[in-house]
Parts: sequence; structure tokens; C-alpha cells
Amino acid sequence: MPETHDLIVVSEFLRQYESKPTRKNYSSILKNYLSTFYPQLKQIKRREEHTQLLDDLSAQYLNQTRNYRNDLLDYRDTITHQAPKTRITKFTVIFRFFEDNEKKFTKRFTRNLIGKETEAISEEFISKTTDIKRLIEHLPIQAKTITMVLSSSGMRPGEALKLKIKNLELTYDPPKIKLPAKITKTRKKRITFISQETKEILLEWLGYRDEYMRRAATRGSLRYNPKDQRVFPFTYGNLASIWKTAVIKAGYTDTTVNNRMCFRMHNLRKFFRTRGNWTNPDVPAALMGHQASLNAIYARMDQAIELLIEGYKEAEPNLSIYQNTKTITELKEKVDKQSEDIEQLVTNLSLRNARLENEIHGMKQQWARAHRYLFEGYSVKETTRALKNGLYLTPIEFLHATIAE
Repeated sequence: MPETHDLIVVSEFLRQYESKPTRKNYSSILKNYLSTFYPQLKQIKRREEHTQLLDDLSAQYLNQTRNYRNDLLDYRDTITHQAPKTRITKFTVIFRFFEDNEKKFTKRFTRNLIGKETEAISEEFISKTTDIKRLIEHLPIQAKTITMVLSSSGMRPGEALKLKIKNLELTYDPPKIKLPAKITKTRKKRITFISQETKEILLEWLGYRDEYMRRAATRGSLRYNPKDQRVFPFTYGNLASIWKTAVIKAGYTDTTVNNRMCFRMHNLRKFFRTRGNWTNPDVPAALMGHQASLNAIYARMDQAIELLIEGYKEAEPNLSIYQNTKTITELKEKVDKQSEDIEQLVTNLSLRNARLENEIHGMKQQWARAHRYLFEGYSVKETTRALKNGLYLTPIEFLHATIAE
């Protein structure tokens, strides 16, 4: 029987994985497994207590003389309702944990435990533009914006949440996003694009972003940090919670499988790949970050950017949610032309108004002087003659001029 200090407890097991999401996911799986035998794990809320208790109970579990084979069978009975791939992932992590602690099982047992059937429980859902539009109606602006970005760029949610404002090149045609290697899943830098309608929504969000951060900090749901340069300054957990609420309100749950969400964020990548009607399948795959397609595209570096731009522009109308991109551009040009016409009309009216004001002012002066001539004893004939001359003379000057005539 191994001693406690020789054991690899959960925290030590997780240290070998560099990715933070991976560590978090594996920790959740092992907690789920151990809570089958130690229900007190489910009661822990604080992260510090959770980590320590998980280590203590994993050491206790490994030190006990148990029938681990039966434990795994009992655990399988608790997750039979879950998707086959989910079950495979969980057992893969659990077997790795056992293997690191020198507890091995036969290949026959692992094969029989996991099973051969890997077909999904529910039919794969590939969203359409109407589905995304319906879902967006239930999303606040920050979630609406990132949904539009994901559906028109093919990025992973985790990648979009790590984007910084400096990674955006919105004046590019089409609007470009540069993904540094450190934020991509493949650890390879790449570029992708967003549609023109997404650009407009993104600009609207960026104008509201600072106000959102201040309001969120006031509510206590976010720590305000003016130095935070992320495009979307919130966590995946925040986004997932908002998304789940919207999915339920929009009616995208499968009542036949424990109300499982049919419309998940990952479906937006499927929308990008399938609804774009791409001529060259390497283009969407490269924009999405699939390594083989990245190699296929970027091997021709002299043509790569042009190839991606050409392919994206061809697919962009199919990725637009609200209307055809060409229509948006035409409407924008039409509005700009109307604005110029209105501006010119206003200028012309202003000039005309100024002329009219001058004429009215002159008429008032004429009337005032005519009134004075009449009341100073000049005849109507003399007054009329003065009006024809523009009333530039004073009454005495007028009299002298009349005598001179």
C-alpha cells in the first residue's frame, strides 16, 4: 500500500497540464467522480476549501482498500444519461488519474466500460440565420455583439474573450481580427474576418464598453479596471449564464434529453463553416484555426491573404444575420448621398434666407424714410421720386436735389 506522500493527489495531477481551461475541466470531472463516494464534496462552495478537500479525499480514496473496478461501474450508472462523448471524456481523465497513481485496468475492462457506441444522443443542431436572429432578441448588447462576432468569424468563444482592442483592424476590407498565438487553442497565430454588419454592432459596443464596465462594477458583478483592454471584459462563466438564459427563453432546449441545450455557443462555429457556402473548404477551416487547413493556406504565403479575403467576401452575404451585406453597403451609400444633398439644401436655404433678410431690412429702411418724408411735409410725388432714387438722401439733400432739377 503506497504512503500518502507518494500519492498524486488531484492538485498534483492537474499541475502537469498547462492550459487553465483543461485544469478546470479535469478538476470538475474528478470532483464529480469522487463526490459519488464522498457526498460532502458537493457542499463546498469556496474554491480554497474545495481544492484542499479534494486533495484530502483523493488521498483517502487512493489509500483505501477498495474495489476500484466496482467504483467505476457504479459511477458509470450515474452518467448513463449523458452524451457518449461526454462519458468518454470523463473516463479518459479518471483513467489517467488512476494510471498516474499506478492503478491500472485491463484493456478489455476499459473498452467494455466506455462502450463502442459514440453516436450523439441528440441530432446535431446547425443554426440558421433565423435561429441566431431569434436568440439575439433575448441577449443584452455585450452578448449580442460577441454572438455576431463568433458567427461571422468562426472563432472559439475562449479566443474571442481574450481579444484585445489592438487586435481589431476594423478599417480593413473586410474588417480583420488578428489572433496572437498565445490566445489561440492551437498556439498558432492567425487572422480572421467579420462581416460589415457585425462591424457596425461591434463599434456600437465599443462605444458603450466603458459605461458597461462601470455599471457592472457598481453592481458588483465585475471589478472595474480602466487598464483592461479586452474587447469583451467579462468571463466565460458570465457569458455562458447569459447564453443559457437566452436559449431557454428562445425555446432551444431538448425536452427529450433532460432539457439539454440544443443551441450552444459552439454551434456558431458550425454555422460559420456550413452556412457560408464556401467554394474552397480550406478557407473557413483556416479562419477557424484548424491546423491542417492553416498549413494548406499559409504554405502559399504569397497568395494566402488574398485567398482568404476573396473566399471570405464570397461567403460574407451568407453569414449576414439581418440582411445582405451588399444591401447594407448600398443603403449606407444612399444615406451618405442623401446626407450630402440635405447638407447642400440647408446651405442654399441659409444663403437664400440671408438674402431675404437683407431685402426685408432694406424695405424696412425704405418704409421708415418714406414715413419721415411724408410727415415732414413732402408731397406724395416728391416722396415717390425719393423712393425711386433709393432714399439715400436726407430730407435737406433731397430738397436741394429737387431744386437743382
